[in-house]
Amino acid sequence: MFQKPHYATPDRLNWSVIGVFAAMHFLALGAIWTFSWQGLVAFVLAGFITGSMGISFAYHRLHTHSGFKCPKWLTYLATFVACLAFEGGPIFWVSTHRYHHKMSDKPLDPHSPRDGFWWSHMGWLMYEHPVLSEPGAREKITADLHADPVIVWMEQNNVLIALGGFVALYTLGYWMQGPAMALSLLFWGGFLRVVSAWHQTWLVNSMTHMVGYRNYNTAEDSSNFWLVALLSFGEGWHNNHHGDPRTARFNHRWFEFDITYAWMQPLLWLGIITDFVHPRAIVKGLKLPQDSPEDDTIPANILSGLRMPAQAMAQ
Repeated sequence: MFQKPHYATPDRLNWSVIGVFAAMHFLALGAIWTFSWQGLVAFVLAGFITGSMGISFAYHRLHTHSGFKCPKWLTYLATFVACLAFEGGPIFWVSTHRYHHKMSDKPLDPHSPRDGFWWSHMGWLMYEHPVLSEPGAREKITADLHADPVIVWMEQNNVLIALGGFVALYTLGYWMQGPAMALSLLFWGGFLRVVSAWHQTWLVNSMTHMVGYRNYNTAEDSSNFWLVALLSFGEGWHNNHHGDPRTARFNHRWFEFDITYAWMQPLLWLGIITDFVHPRAIVKGLKLPQDSPEDDTIPANILSGLRMPAQAMAQ
């Protein structure tokens, strides 16, 4: 039976999200009949760009946790690319993740596996959250992003940006070899890539709060799982992230490989990325595992003024 928190009632179902999920998974099946080597390259390349440069680099490490600074042109380019992942706009994504850090594996955590694996994996997106759905809640949590008109524009137009990516893939394929190649790039580099990226991201929410090892003794259930780290461009070193959220480097031991951090290093050497926050354990030469430092990523007052339903807090 599908387990979920008690606030996930039928009146809170988000039918537009459910419709998009169903349609995209159905369309992804079209990749079976439209295979080409060019389509496979588009799947891998577009998946890397939108998943690593977009979601991991821009939405997560830059916008959510301010783990480094970079020029505006790179900030906007990476954020635009993140919108192509079809995971919502920057304000939606960042507000959800910041709230997750403050409420991790507690009542009202948007996607805790304590409320069920499938809930944490994808079910949580199908229901309106009792706090985050309140008018102005997401804007309050992301006041820094909301002050940037370009970021706000991308938030308001993130669906059009994502759809524009599909059009661009189809157009490129048509220019290359006609309608057959157009469909191959669309289904492989577009629909299948989006569904794959969704599940890669969702595995971080679900699997890495259930399976793996821990370098930090955090107050929630986060863990490090190598397979999810590989699939999600380093995001699967999730206990490292919860143990030291400010750092934009997620590999804290020699055998942990963080794909996103790897390609960020040349930008660090060139001075394009500045003010990079390195892991505190590595900087101080501490031996892992250890107790985690206090999470100072999100300001302590970020939840002040948000309506916290008493019935949800009492579960």
